[in-house]
Amino acid sequence: MYELSGMNTAIGMEPAKVQLNGGNEARQRATPDAGARSGSSIAAGSSGYSVHHRRTLAGRCPLAGRAGGSIMCQRYPQADPARMDEHAVADIHLLKEIVNACRTLRGEMKLSPAERVPLLMAGDRTRLDVFSPYLLALAKLSEVTILPDGLPDTDAPVAIVGEFRLMLKIEVDAAAERERLDKEKQRLIAEIGKAGAKLDNPDFIQRAPEKVVLQEKERLAAFSATLEKLEEQLRKLG
Repeated sequence: MYELSGMNTAIGMEPAKVQLNGGNEARQRATPDAGARSGSSIAAGSSGYSVHHRRTLAGRCPLAGRAGGSIMCQRYPQADPARMDEHAVADIHLLKEIVNACRTLRGEMKLSPAERVPLLMAGDRTRLDVFSPYLLALAKLSEVTILPDGLPDTDAPVAIVGEFRLMLKIEVDAAAERERLDKEKQRLIAEIGKAGAKLDNPDFIQRAPEKVVLQEKERLAAFSATLEKLEEQLRKLG
């Protein structure tokens, strides 16, 4: 919930709705408790809110095990890094990227926010099966179809997120799609140039922390892989 809330408040709450409406009994029982604890923490740490907002949150969110008479008197919540699940965090980041990719496709194809359309996906089925119910809600989709043998060979725009490929199942304008891909190609070439220039700079390699250098190498590899897949799409369009 915290990770998704960075996109906006509605998206932050949407996964809870999916859990309540479609999860198993254990998840349905756990979701309200997790929401209460999150709400308590938000209310306790909302020093930037007006008194009215703090009182509203305090009145609607239970203390969730906290001692004291009011959430407004609680200390700012402290994170416990030892309790963080790195795999869960990675999954949430991936889900956010896929949702953003779906939204980008919708925007480029000028689809109404109220229009639900089917999505075709190719990639690791195990992970996509878990993501599907959330994508239906977060990306305003009518259905999600996972294709083990890859996406169909059509002129429809394809979004690439890591090892996953996404396609909205609607008719497209081939000329407009070529223009979109050309723009994305130029952006990737520019990003590859920036990353390459950093890595070719001896001062950067010597002075930057090892973690930063590794991150830049990973970015360069990701941009290069995406560019290769994008050029394949351009060849299909002719």
